[in-house]
Amino acid sequence: MPTIEELQCEKKKLYNEVKVAHNKMEHARNIFHLMEQKYYRKKSAFEKCDYELAMVDGRYKVEPPSDSRKTKTVALGPAEILLTLNKDQLARICDTLGVDVDVEEE
Repeated sequence: MPTIEELQCEKKKLYNEVKVAHNKMEHARNIFHLMEQKYYRKKSAFEKCDYELAMVDGRYKVEPPSDSRKTKTVALGPAEILLTLNKDQLARICDTLGVDVDVEEE
């Protein structure tokens, strides 16, 4: 059977170990919180930039209002964008990209 002094010494040692472990855990929690904030800020900046680019490059099309007063935005895929371009626009895009495409006249 351990004596009181041995138990008190063991208690003090374990208390110090718990204190160190708690401090490490709090430090890790703080780092995680800061990284999470940084992630959400970067994600928000990316989504804002992507939205602005989509409004410029035509991935979003504003439909005229039907019943409501609000305008709706609908995402267009690459195939829909190509269908909305005329031959002159496609020829200019191909010329800009350096692709040699012959445009047949109808």
